[in-house]
Amino acid sequence: MRNMITIALLTLAACAADEPPLGPPHVGESELLGSGKADGALALGTSKVNGQQTGYRGNTTPIRCYSGGTVAMDVDYENHSLPWGVELSLWRGMAGEEWCGGCEPPYHGTFDWEYHQVDAMKPSGPWQWSVRTEAHGYADDAGGKFTAMKYVVRIRMPDGSIRWDNGGSPWGYYQLWVPEPKCDPSWTPFVTYDSPITNLPVFTVTRY
Repeated sequence: MRNMITIALLTLAACAADEPPLGPPHVGESELLGSGKADGALALGTSKVNGQQTGYRGNTTPIRCYSGGTVAMDVDYENHSLPWGVELSLWRGMAGEEWCGGCEPPYHGTFDWEYHQVDAMKPSGPWQWSVRTEAHGYADDAGGKFTAMKYVVRIRMPDGSIRWDNGGSPWGYYQLWVPEPKCDPSWTPFVTYDSPITNLPVFTVTRY
């Protein structure tokens, strides 16, 4: 029995090791990208993010636009300090709100770094990597909504070591606000469409 319990615990530990943490990873000083001066010429990169949220329109005038439940972000990352042969991945989580007015008792709360996933980034140009990441789950009146996406960039160096671009602090990350759906008058009422793509400002969140 003792051996069976040990094996089960080892299996759970192995599964947990494959799962991203519920929050930004803690990054030691030796794995942080910095100014490019004291870090072997490795510096923080820059991100450009375009996003959209699906939506559908009602049949009233003026038009009312509702969330269709899917948020999509196109993340373009550029870093001229990285050497040839690196592999990048986007570690991201979603923040938002959840509620239930018909529950007993009713509740309203927030969540942070949920819907966590890791997306491999592909080379898209000289010193550039890109990825599309999507979150699904909150159509209008479904008891919640996404409000923000938070992310860090994980960098596997050619020698196998890991570095992180998270803004430069141990618990840091990048954040952007989820765009509201934008409906067009030509849309068929109550049919879900992709809203126009919007360029979204990226903010650095510094945490020690």
